[in-house]
Amino acid sequence: PAPRTRFRGALVVAVVALARVLLIAAGLLVRSFEALRTVDKGFVATDVLSARLRFPTERYDDRDAWLAFMDQVRARLRATPGVRDAAVSLLVPLSDRSWERRAISEDRPIEEADQHSYLYGIVSPEYFDVLQVPILYGRVFNSEDGPDGTLVTVIDERMAAEFWPGQSPVGRRVFLGERIPAAEEGGAPTPIYRTVIGVSRNVRHYELAAPSRMQAYVPHTQAIGVYGAGVYALARTSVPPTDVAGPLRAAVAELDADIPITNLQPLGDYVDEELGSSLAMGRLFSAFGVAALLLAGLGIFGVVSWTVIRRTREIGIRMARGADATRVLRGVLRNALRSVVAGTVIGLAAAALLSRYLESLLFGVRGVDPMTYAGLAAVLLA
Repeated sequence: PAPRTRFRGALVVAVVALARVLLIAAGLLVRSFEALRTVDKGFVATDVLSARLRFPTERYDDRDAWLAFMDQVRARLRATPGVRDAAVSLLVPLSDRSWERRAISEDRPIEEADQHSYLYGIVSPEYFDVLQVPILYGRVFNSEDGPDGTLVTVIDERMAAEFWPGQSPVGRRVFLGERIPAAEEGGAPTPIYRTVIGVSRNVRHYELAAPSRMQAYVPHTQAIGVYGAGVYALARTSVPPTDVAGPLRAAVAELDADIPITNLQPLGDYVDEELGSSLAMGRLFSAFGVAALLLAGLGIFGVVSWTVIRRTREIGIRMARGADATRVLRGVLRNALRSVVAGTVIGLAAAALLSRYLESLLFGVRGVDPMTYAGLAAVLLA
């Protein structure tokens, strides 16, 4: 009967449209994941082991004790087979830890510092080599940048562009929110300015999908007022990073058994955790899309088979009157393609409408992406 035929056709159109929407969503999420996976993070996480060291405050609130311990840990790590270099850092990218302060260049009123938030990092000189953070110009810290040397900093390119657009910041001075307490009670603390000695590549610290805030790094030997703060020990290895976990634990225990080690893991785990939600979402939509595609295929097969069976007598008469097999086949496929094309068009419109809700989940790809739409349309038509 005609109503039943129309219902079957409408059902196939609906399933094809649903498959179209789900496949487009999956395609966009997969492309977004790939763009996120290959984005320039500003650092290289592979072959790096990281571990957070938390110092007992009562014994490490002294600068010399704090620095001595970090120097010993780095020396022990560098002497470990399979370790290329070692560093310490207040923060590591994507670890969900941050320390933000306010900054302003020397040629602006210090009150404007409240308008510029940045990430404050304390690092040893090897940090940039261990994480392979490129230095665009200038230099990194060295042995001359000690407690008694000129106060220095390495800033990232975002801070350089913010404070000195179109100019070289090397040699300029910047206030990083640091102050020396007043010698007399009730006196105002004195702002500290640091000289910029280098500019590094931007590092995506908070998440891969968005550039980080401005960042500035100060040498651990010149840290002011943060003695005893927990730091990360970092080791770039020529072996799997987990192979160095045991020697790192042993080195810390030999130096001070009271220092707990947390977050002992390859730095790449932080990247994988950041990518995890995008990967899971892409897999979920892919599974739904494939299921809908199979249902659409079965629906088309069922409708075409049922139509051919009902028209067997008609087809026989047509062929008896001279119609060849190609012409008959073309007619059957044309009827089937009506449902597929109708479902594809409806699915395309629905996907375009729903894409605005997907945009917040996407990175590096638009919600209406011609390549994804056209490619998946070809899959459905095939």
